[in-house]
Amino acid sequence: MIPILGALFPVFGVVIIGFVLRRMKFPGDAFWPYSDRLTYFVLFPALLINKLSTANLARPELFSMMGILVLSIIVVSVLVWLVKPIVPSSNTSYTSVLQGSIRPNTYIGLAGASALLGADGLALLAVVVLYTCLPCSVSSYTLAAELGGDKNLVAAIITIQTLLAILTMPLLLEMTVL
Repeated sequence: MIPILGALFPVFGVVIIGFVLRRMKFPGDAFWPYSDRLTYFVLFPALLINKLSTANLARPELFSMMGILVLSIIVVSVLVWLVKPIVPSSNTSYTSVLQGSIRPNTYIGLAGASALLGADGLALLAVVVLYTCLPCSVSSYTLAAELGGDKNLVAAIITIQTLLAILTMPLLLEMTVL
């Protein structure tokens, strides 16, 4: 337990520092949206690409681990979908329930994997992120399209196009051959 807390303490420390700085309006309200976009669109993908390039994709347990993770996402998605009629919530908020149920917290996971398992653990988690982001996105967009009616139909169509694009990625094709 202590090693896990030691691994995650710096992550929560950075979150707390960010929270305090934002509450103090330092360095200014205009900074934060750009910081979020830089992290989400540039720095995080760069980290994943870097770690995927060093990952050992020939590990025999990798295929079964990915299968279990994807199956878990599908099972939880179906359960959350089936529970919807008995949960008093708006359609919009219920899509958040689904996402909160199936999406991994990759920022904390990557920090923990790096601190606890080193470079190999970080590379392995990068592969996990690659495999789990697709079923999470498809499930989330499908529920949003179902609950939102016509206004989310475009999101469902984009998801199908995204699915086809991801399924033909060279890295993903290489991983399925291994």
